[in-house]
Amino acid sequence: MYELGNGEYAIYKNKIYKSSYAVLEGIVNLFSSDPQDINIGFIEKKHLGETYYLKTVKVEEIDKIYYLFYKAVYKGKEVGVSRVTENGKYVIFQGENQFGKKYNFSFIEPGVWEKEVLKEELEKIWKEKSHIFESILKS
Repeated sequence: MYELGNGEYAIYKNKIYKSSYAVLEGIVNLFSSDPQDINIGFIEKKHLGETYYLKTVKVEEIDKIYYLFYKAVYKGKEVGVSRVTENGKYVIFQGENQFGKKYNFSFIEPGVWEKEVLKEELEKIWKEKSHIFESILKS
């Protein structure tokens, strides 16, 4: 199984990082897998045997924060795509009960229905960016 790259990202010093934006604190946590980022203040961390690099910066230091997510069209309806399974199936999700029941989605929780499908069953697949924050201080 692999993730498609859905999530929050930030552009910091002309490089894209996975991120988490703490709005109330006005900070952004940047996550990297590049050991060279230690040279610009990232700290090495380990979690479950995996090494990553973390840096916390003020939101004013960030050029842009955006959310990246994948969408698809299945049976004429726009759905979200969360990941691809080890056997190559796309895991799609949507929120309508009738559509979920009609096309044999699994009920996950109220408002979330999920199903594994082959790529060929998807009429279209694309990624979208939704801007969360773009610095006007750096213009």
